[in-house]
Amino acid sequence: MRVPAFFLALGWTVGIVAAPLVTVGSLSLRSAVSLALIPLFFTRGRRAFIPIFVAFLALVAVLFWRHEQERPLDAIENRVGLTESKVSVEGVVVSFPQVSTRGKRERVAFDLDARNLLVVSGGHSDLVPVQGKVRVSLFSPGAIPGYGDRVRVWGQLTTPKAALNPGLFDYGQYLKQQGIYCTLYGFGRKSIRVLNGHGALWPLRVTFEWRQLLAKRFYKLFDPETAVFLNAVVLGLSAQIDRPTRELFAKTGTAHILPTASRKWDYNPFANHLAAKEIAYLF
Repeated sequence: MRVPAFFLALGWTVGIVAAPLVTVGSLSLRSAVSLALIPLFFTRGRRAFIPIFVAFLALVAVLFWRHEQERPLDAIENRVGLTESKVSVEGVVVSFPQVSTRGKRERVAFDLDARNLLVVSGGHSDLVPVQGKVRVSLFSPGAIPGYGDRVRVWGQLTTPKAALNPGLFDYGQYLKQQGIYCTLYGFGRKSIRVLNGHGALWPLRVTFEWRQLLAKRFYKLFDPETAVFLNAVVLGLSAQIDRPTRELFAKTGTAHILPTASRKWDYNPFANHLAAKEIAYLF
């Protein structure tokens, strides 16, 4: 029996919409999904198959939503607030570091896939296995890691604050959409140590170096203000955007462009077209 796409979309949509209202446990949902296979089998080819199929998809969608919302017990955000001391997190860099400079202070930001956490409090240290991504911001660090490097960072582990006023950019919600539930802020040269450079993600490292080359090319082709803007929107290097420009993005309702661009590593078709032209120019 053929099932129109409308019923597929209907069942999934009903499940996603109703998921926040469902209070049944995950075990009961899994049991319901398993039991729903029985009437599906015996009603195939009959009129009753469609409503049962829609209900089955709705249950699957609720279970899928529940799985996405549930966080494991060893998630690193569960360690936030358990200690006021600085923590040390070891993990793998899974984003291109964003470097910005204000005066003599250098700021490096990147995403870290955490593997373990070292808590030092009262003269005692405790190494705890953790999982999950962390948005790391280091000020005047002693090293700048590369994509795929295994590093250890020291700093204060916190959770991002929610937007206070409606309509403002919600940084915490933005991070959650990327699977990031906490941030770490570190200061000084001892805030980072590279344990194993040049990881297995070397193709992405080549992409990062090529993007940096294109960024320098923008500064040669355009004036500084235009180059900074193009680097942010086209290449995703938004660290050099000044505060007045960011406020203009916020007032026009396009503030999401900058944080979205700063985390992408595939640029966009325009950047790829520019890269092709640069290769032709070099040869």
